[in-house]
Amino acid sequence: MGCTKGDDCKFLHPKLCRNSVLKRYCPNKDCTFHHLKHTRRPREQSEGANRDNPKPGYDASKPSRTFPKFRWDSVSTLNDTPVPPTIQKRDSVTVSVTGNQPRRATTKNANQNEDFLLQLLENMKEGIVLQMSEKLSEFQASIPELLLLNGRSISPAASGDSKWKLPFIDSTLLKDHSLPPTLVLGITETWLTDAISQAQTELTGYQCNRSDRNVRRGGGCALYLHNSVISSDELLVSDQFNNLAAVYVDSLHAIFAVIYRPPDASDSSFSAIMDRL
Repeated sequence: MGCTKGDDCKFLHPKLCRNSVLKRYCPNKDCTFHHLKHTRRPREQSEGANRDNPKPGYDASKPSRTFPKFRWDSVSTLNDTPVPPTIQKRDSVTVSVTGNQPRRATTKNANQNEDFLLQLLENMKEGIVLQMSEKLSEFQASIPELLLLNGRSISPAASGDSKWKLPFIDSTLLKDHSLPPTLVLGITETWLTDAISQAQTELTGYQCNRSDRNVRRGGGCALYLHNSVISSDELLVSDQFNNLAAVYVDSLHAIFAVIYRPPDASDSSFSAIMDRL
């Protein structure tokens, strides 16, 4: 190792210790050469060098910074240190642990709570179903029973089986106690005319409102209203095609209507009937 510039070099050329360069260790305590950084020296030599050449700003009058020695017996005191609560799960059951409290499995209590909640939900469901059933019964009782039939001729003057249709309706459908009482009965295609009197088409306990077709055969409709209900207004309309029978019940604030529209009726004629309603 040497400088190639020779005597003309203006830089400082310190003399390095060969052991420091090759081994990073100098066993000679009295070595006066310069040593590279991290070169190991005998302890007496290093301490003496540190005392003789202290670092800049070092004040020997101030006490040096010391750290307390770690004692292994202090580890035993960690068990007495409170720890924050944690949540652990065992068999799908939540267990709370706080500090040094013993861990108690709450599986049995959790099962009891689960059974209690299931029983509570079951009771609530039964109560809700019962309450809904009672409300539904009250609601159904308040709804008037409506019955609509296609008579296909109910004329008592007919020569065939048609003359027995009204007696059958009167004795069977309206008197059957297994069925709810009928408040309004509507019949289409009555095939009645002015030649049939009102008394011939009456049903026991009902008021009859007829809209007959007199222009041609067939058609017509009738609306039967129970005597317990009083109608305040009625509307009977008949033309060449359509028939309308309607009543207004003030006590129920409702309009009950029966309309018969044959397949060959025009839209304009049916719209005219609806406008009347």
